[in-house]
Amino acid sequence: MNLGSTVSKVLETARGRRCWWIGGLLALILVPNQVQANNFATPPAKQAVADGHQVLINHHLGEQTQVETIRLKNTASQLVYLRAFPSEPQVTQADADFFEVVANQSQARAPFSEQLRDRPFGPSLLTVLHRQYFLHEEEPEEEPPAARTLQLNDWNSFQGATKTSTVDGQTYLPQGLENWLYRQGTQLSARQRRELARYLDKGWWILALNIYDKAPSEQMPAQIGPLRFSFKSRQAVYPLPYPSLMGGVPHEMYVVAGNPLVSQRLDTVLAAEPWRKTKYKMGVFKVTLSEQLSQRESLAFYLKETQSIAIPATAHLNKFLFQPGKENLAEVAFVPVNKRPTTLKADLPRGSTADIIYCLLLGLTPLICTPESWLLMWLTGQARSRSRSRSKPTTSLTTKLWTIFPIIVATYWFLTLEGLARTAAILPIVVGMIQLSFPYSLRDPAPVRAKIHKKKDDS
Repeated sequence: MNLGSTVSKVLETARGRRCWWIGGLLALILVPNQVQANNFATPPAKQAVADGHQVLINHHLGEQTQVETIRLKNTASQLVYLRAFPSEPQVTQADADFFEVVANQSQARAPFSEQLRDRPFGPSLLTVLHRQYFLHEEEPEEEPPAARTLQLNDWNSFQGATKTSTVDGQTYLPQGLENWLYRQGTQLSARQRRELARYLDKGWWILALNIYDKAPSEQMPAQIGPLRFSFKSRQAVYPLPYPSLMGGVPHEMYVVAGNPLVSQRLDTVLAAEPWRKTKYKMGVFKVTLSEQLSQRESLAFYLKETQSIAIPATAHLNKFLFQPGKENLAEVAFVPVNKRPTTLKADLPRGSTADIIYCLLLGLTPLICTPESWLLMWLTGQARSRSRSRSKPTTSLTTKLWTIFPIIVATYWFLTLEGLARTAAILPIVVGMIQLSFPYSLRDPAPVRAKIHKKKDDS
């Protein structure tokens, strides 16, 4: 359903209920959101609406490399994609699997102790019950349908003064840009003109890319890029797509620089469990990863050697989830984290001392908190008591049930956990070895009898 039919249906429904003002209000909301509030110029009666952005920004020595992919729904066979930059950009095509590689090599890794939280009671029935009734596992995400990649025909960049008519208030862009758009058969809304004029009036460049779609479809997703833009900039900056009345398009952003960078104006928060699926929060940068790029050697090699991106020697990677809010924000400028204090480190970093201590302590949980451990301890005590009461005490398997259980727990931890999480097996195996090394006495201790003799007085 296109925009015109949507608005018509809204107005028709409102007319039947004698609520014209509701229909008019909804139409005013829908029109700017879908037509005016994006970076696309299309022929009349056609539309292109973005629904997702992936962006990587690398800033080093006044040079910025920006790679981005845009997912969209498009009904035009030809459209123009407009972007603003602080200096004249150079455009090239990036590898088709660029963001697939970057995403796979920048996954947030859970603390080792998190593995034990999924199975806290070890080889116990309680673990099965815990997973069945208390542990809400994330449902696997459905793979989005494959997007067709749109063809980049040509591009041009423009700079110059704008004019505003005193008669009708119309904004006129530099003549070169106006002529180029006319030749493409596309048109701009009044709001798009105002947004472009705002950038041009402060000396920025407008990049216009002519995009061709062989099979326009409102149902099937399309993709522009990955495109690589290179330009000069004093600081890392990301010009946002025009924000809409209902909020902007979700962004997955990777920011690489010599120091950790955060937004200069917008709040930055650390995602509670970044290794799980994280929801966007409108108008807020959510950090899902903040690490030295040297800790991700394969990713650093891919960016530097394979993609020829000049990353800093002390490169730091921040990964953000961001959805622009309702505020009319032209661009996002990034500053070092020390200029806007923000917590970027998790409370329990993977492999930290606290993480390992948690693993050690949680490894004892099956010995302390499970009914199997209590039952085996009671049966072992009963068996040992009966053995001591006999005239000829014997050692049987039942007298060692609880001695064997810690070894079973340690084996379970070692086989089911990975990496340093296996330290959970250390304390159970120590308990088991102590029990085997110092067995119980087969006899009850004999009573101590003391004879007291009174010393005779020789005098």
